Amino acid sequence: MIANKSGYVENAFYCAKLGKEIALCWGFYNAKEGKGCGLAKIISKHIEKYKDFESVEKAMNVIDGILRNPKLKLERNMKTGNYNISDGKYLIAFNENEGIGTFLISAYKKSIKMNEKKK
Repeated sequence: MIANKSGYVENAFYCAKLGKEIALCWGFYNAKEGKGCGLAKIISKHIEKYKDFESVEKAMNVIDGILRNPKLKLERNMKTGNYNISDGKYLIAFNENEGIGTFLISAYKKSIKMNEKKK
């Protein structure tokens, strides 16, 4: 997926709170707008730019660990429909759409404020 900058991995993660599998797609990232989703966004924005994770492997391990933890609080953003789950240090965001499935949107280090990341 990384080499081709495209693709989709069905059932890449399991969310214990929802009892559902979560897919990982390449997605997109628009650096000018700072918007996107999927692995493209995580790599470009949260690994390369803000250094929230040391590597893609580290990011995937953090995401998997947080999603598998049934004790963490799962919240739903009613404005966007996205789910957020956090261990206090990292936040994982994913979306559930009928007909499309459940897929990862983003993951980042929550403990670093955005204005500190931009320095």
